Amino acid sequence: MREMKVSSRLMLGFGLLTILLVTVAATAFYGMWQLHGQLDTIARVNNTEAKLANRLRATIQDRAIAVRNLALLTDQQEMAQEAERIKKQDDIYADAYQKLARMFANEPATTERERTLVTALKQDEAAAQPALRKAAQLGLSNDPAAATKD
Repeated sequence: MREMKVSSRLMLGFGLLTILLVTVAATAFYGMWQLHGQLDTIARVNNTEAKLANRLRATIQDRAIAVRNLALLTDQQEMAQEAERIKKQDDIYADAYQKLARMFANEPATTERERTLVTALKQDEAAAQPALRKAAQLGLSNDPAAATKD
């Protein structure tokens, strides 16, 4: 090394620094590429899943409020509006559930727990529907005592 000219040593030093810089830049670009993929998954998959899950929750809450209103109302026109509201929320729920189930079926990143939860959600909905329908029917028939019983 001592026998090398100063210009040769400088070229060797700058060459090594250039190689180090390229290595650091390549590592940074690879990290950015991975981050982009993860952010894409969050934006495309997770946000859509959360939006659909929130829509399911909102429709359940809205249907429960409409059934409560049916038990409290006596005006037939208002009761018909609430019954229509329940039907509309049923359709919104079914659409959101279908999209969420399809997404979980097609998305490779879906975990087994998510698949189990979607199945449980369908079972819970099937179990709740008869009570919801019965309460709505009793409310529509102006029987608030029976509609709010149990």
